[in-house]
Amino acid sequence: MILSKLNFCSLAFASLFLLFTTSAALAEVVVSSVAPRQGQVIEVTVKEPSGSAEPGSAGVQPASESSSAQAGSAGSSPSSKPGAAAVSPASRSSSTSACPPDAAPHVVNFNDCSYRLFPSGKDANGLLSLRALIGIPADLKPGKYKLVYGADAVDIAVKDGKFPLQYLRLPPGKDNFLMSPGEKEAVEGAKATCSNQRLWRGVFLAPSKFRTSAAFGLKRVVNGKLLNDYFHSGLDFAAPMGSTISACAAGKVVLAKTGFRLHGNIVGIDHGQGVISFYLHMSKIAVKNGDEVKAGQKIGAVGQTGRATGPHLHFSIYVNQVATNPREWFNRSF
Repeated sequence: MILSKLNFCSLAFASLFLLFTTSAALAEVVVSSVAPRQGQVIEVTVKEPSGSAEPGSAGVQPASESSSAQAGSAGSSPSSKPGAAAVSPASRSSSTSACPPDAAPHVVNFNDCSYRLFPSGKDANGLLSLRALIGIPADLKPGKYKLVYGADAVDIAVKDGKFPLQYLRLPPGKDNFLMSPGEKEAVEGAKATCSNQRLWRGVFLAPSKFRTSAAFGLKRVVNGKLLNDYFHSGLDFAAPMGSTISACAAGKVVLAKTGFRLHGNIVGIDHGQGVISFYLHMSKIAVKNGDEVKAGQKIGAVGQTGRATGPHLHFSIYVNQVATNPREWFNRSF
């Protein structure tokens, strides 16, 4: 279950890397992909002269700290109804900040959202390196968008994710996205977590050793009716009742709650810099809020609590409040 003017220095393998220099901020920007698929993560790296007083200040305005976080469920993602996990950023205000900036922030803008850049060291030439991860929403309409840093912009051509279709039969009591009082707020708050420190290293680990039964991004036909404005925001693991659920990477527990009507027993782990993983429908939870966990550490057991018709684990990874394809995290180090 469970968003110009360019001075090009070089352009090689355009579908993979784009390098350009901003004349106003004298910054070098690298985008990992200019043709990402829906659900993919793109990495933006900015190199600023270390003496810059206002890095990225060429026309970038800080996003409003009072902007509301993206609402909804960490499991299913009906983007226009309660329980939405990934409302398309196109529907959000241009002042929306996916990861609220500090004073004098370094930010890049994409699809009417601001994304905070985090320091990641200096290169051999003394340039300060900054980085942001941007999740491409699975329901973002394919087409051309602008990625903006300061006064300059680059075209990003979002490609269709070509997600599959799944047919399900659900009993009347499960054929809805109703949540418990406070459930939406708790999940939304966890998704909006944006801590400064990157806590993970390398690729993420699969949280269960069992096979997957439902892919990321798929559309669903439930009881003969196509669910509009919906996509599956994670991976389902067909794991038996009571089997181990492990943390996919090092992080800090920001949500550990039992008894939710939609998500069931749920754990959310902050991996730093806007990256949050969620584990749904658990039978037992072995961690509590504030616990620091290591990659591969047991955090609970598989169950069928909440909106689930049988034992399984729903696992999702949000990047700055946008659901992304977990398989990419298993295969690629960000």
